[in-house]
Amino acid sequence: MMEAKTLQEPDSEIFKGTRYIWLKNPWNLSDEQKVRLGDLLKMNLKVNKTYLLKEIFRKLWSYHRKGWAARYFKQWFWPATHN
Repeated sequence: MMEAKTLQEPDSEIFKGTRYIWLKNPWNLSDEQKVRLGDLLKMNLKVNKTYLLKEIFRKLWSYHRKGWAARYFKQWFWPATHN
């Protein structure tokens, strides 16, 4: 992660062991991972935006009509591609 590289010691240890916390479905996290994710989300980290965009994107798969899905994707895409 680029963000982890820019942090100074000992702050760079924040991300140690968090790869699967960011990648797993929230309902598949262990209790310990849920607590750690909650702590990470409370911090003002750039990776938080990426994580939340990933979770919001899930809604796309709930649409049954192509037009509605395309509309949702367009709304999701702009914040995902612009800082």
